[in-house]
Amino acid sequence: MGGLPGALLGAGVYFALNTGAVLLLTWLLKDLPPKEAWRRNYAPYGITYLLTSPVALLAVRLYEAPVLTGFGPLDVAVLLLPVVYLRYMWLLRRRVEEATLSMLRGMVRSLEARDPYTALHSERVAAIAQDVGRALGLKEAELDTLVLGARLHDIGKVGVRDEVLLKPGKLTPAEWEEMRLHPELGLRILHPMLPYLGSIEGIVLHHHERWDGAGYPKGLKGEEIPLLARIVAVADAYEAMTSDRPYRKGLSPEEAAGVIRKGAGKQFDPEVARAFLEVWARNPAWREKGKFARASVTEKVPGTS
Repeated sequence: MGGLPGALLGAGVYFALNTGAVLLLTWLLKDLPPKEAWRRNYAPYGITYLLTSPVALLAVRLYEAPVLTGFGPLDVAVLLLPVVYLRYMWLLRRRVEEATLSMLRGMVRSLEARDPYTALHSERVAAIAQDVGRALGLKEAELDTLVLGARLHDIGKVGVRDEVLLKPGKLTPAEWEEMRLHPELGLRILHPMLPYLGSIEGIVLHHHERWDGAGYPKGLKGEEIPLLARIVAVADAYEAMTSDRPYRKGLSPEEAAGVIRKGAGKQFDPEVARAFLEVWARNPAWREKGKFARASVTEKVPGTS
């Protein structure tokens, strides 16, 4: 078999054998299931690899019978120049994405450094949300969005004054109104970067909505609230309840789980609350904040990058 079909077949066989070997080794050495390793490392490139493989065949044909400039090597250079440029632009976009995420992680760290009581808050919310999302059967791409949104859900608090954010007592009505602005402020902060972050705006804006419609900032009710935001709402509430504050002691894991159970169908999506309690009963690392904090010192925190 020759020509274009042969080129596609050859490229496909090579890609399958090479990729299959890497996936197998990753599974054996790192205990990462092949499906997940494929999604993380190869899914975006498989089709691209096959579609660009005919370029090599065309380059050979132009080298043997130049029709663009009359000189084989120059024809090949003309053909490959756009390919090289596209590769450069792809790498540039990747660098921008990585720089954007690094900057946002730094903003989250600076926010948590302002308030020692919220240390590891975002990481723990992300870990809880990830486990609940898995229990609800979310796809891996949705889980990635969920985790990133959970890690950035409170970024709007960088615009809240220290007198309000760090106040040791109860907030006044005016101070509470300022605090309630943080979801919208967070969305404004992230808006220029959303093309590099995926569909996290619903999480950032709506993680304080309630199932009964009594939440903020939009007063959405029930399934009007994006699912990922409903998941983060449960994770955020549990994390907050089990964390110490200057004006109160954190609840025990059992007490906080009881609040989630009672709030199902009122404050929380009942199906999300059910999934949370199901995961909570398995005693995950995030169930106790101290245990989670100790684990995060020695190993990667679930749901972080």
